[in-house]
Amino acid sequence: CIEVSTDCIQPGWMVDDICQRNLVGAYYLLNRVSSSGITGCIYDSLTGEPLSAEVIINGYYDPNLPPRKSDSDFGRFLRILKSGYYNIEIHKMGYEPKFYQNIEVEQGTMTELNVHLKRIGGTFIMENNDTGCKFVFTL
Repeated sequence: CIEVSTDCIQPGWMVDDICQRNLVGAYYLLNRVSSSGITGCIYDSLTGEPLSAEVIINGYYDPNLPPRKSDSDFGRFLRILKSGYYNIEIHKMGYEPKFYQNIEVEQGTMTELNVHLKRIGGTFIMENNDTGCKFVFTL
């Protein structure tokens, strides 16, 4: 039994019909996940730590939807795509963006794309005009 709501529990006699009507969509999604797309991990280039970063597939991006991000535990991302060539952007605040052109996705395979983002660095000096104190920050 699969529960999809805590507010509307259907009587037992309706469950089989509900499951049958939803199986087509569930099987479609399972088949798509095991077919083709792009997957990989995103890391900090210095530390090797996994990063949660936005993954944009050009032509498949809608700014009105929540951004597609890699997970913060492992930096893993997965985008299910049909076979073809894709331009990909990886963005994270405080890091230089990465751009990949014409990444090929073949039918029935997952293309692996591991990304190492470089921190935007530099030294910043702030001075308090009242006290003359200087603060130096290095990123």
